[in-house]
Amino acid sequence: MLCFAINDQNSFVELKELHSAILRLRDNNSKTPCVVVACKCDLEGERDVDVATAKAWSDSIKAPFIETSAKVCLLKLPPSVTFAVDLLDKQKRR
Repeated sequence: MLCFAINDQNSFVELKELHSAILRLRDNNSKTPCVVVACKCDLEGERDVDVATAKAWSDSIKAPFIETSAKVCLLKLPPSVTFAVDLLDKQKRR
């Protein structure tokens, strides 16, 4: 899980560096699973990292992108993830 704060551009830059370091440790295995998490999405008015930039980077490393806020208990999932979670939930109930 690669997390950064939407109101801190430096945290996004460091996140990219962390991802590169992880790949080096994993012998540049681009199949290392990860997800990019944008934290503090309740601070939209203070956003330093726009969604398009973060999403483009997460797409470039083939990782899902989600936004969340612990403060307001919010989790913004892409429709495909929401669909998968619903499908798994329905299968569990069977």
